[in-house]
Amino acid sequence: MPPKKSSQQSGDGASGTSVNLPFISAEIGKLTKLDISSCSPEGFEIWKQRWDSVMTITRFYELSNETQKALFINVLSDDTIKRMNNLGQQDVQTLIESFQRQVCGSSNIFVHEYEFHKRVQGSNESFDEFYNDLQTLLNKCQYKDCCQSSTRMSCKNRISLGTSRGRYKVS
Repeated sequence: MPPKKSSQQSGDGASGTSVNLPFISAEIGKLTKLDISSCSPEGFEIWKQRWDSVMTITRFYELSNETQKALFINVLSDDTIKRMNNLGQQDVQTLIESFQRQVCGSSNIFVHEYEFHKRVQGSNESFDEFYNDLQTLLNKCQYKDCCQSSTRMSCKNRISLGTSRGRYKVS
């Protein structure tokens, strides 16, 4: 259900529509601060997933670039703000992409595919742990950009070849 419009709305929307800044600010305030100096690649991906969710809920990208950046600063640690300031005047999406490159490094899908295809279930690893790790590796392979059916088939093949024969461990 969309948020109720308050009397404190602003006409800041890029398309000329009014937006609910108190609602947007409250939703953004619920996010944990991004600290790229101590963030792991997996931690960044989780943070970005939450960020994208809030952006969808709040229709954040309808705001002016100036307002977006002012709100974005509130989810950054002091160190991350300093790094942002060194990057110059960029829009929020470009800043997030830059932070992602800094935290996760560049991505080589061939390396990810190799890691996926050599992955086998450990002797003391439950099937659930193995399957979750396969899903994580598979997402890095960018098969979803090709077609969803190849993603499912690749995962099924890896399970068939990578599980400990004759014993499925349930956690």
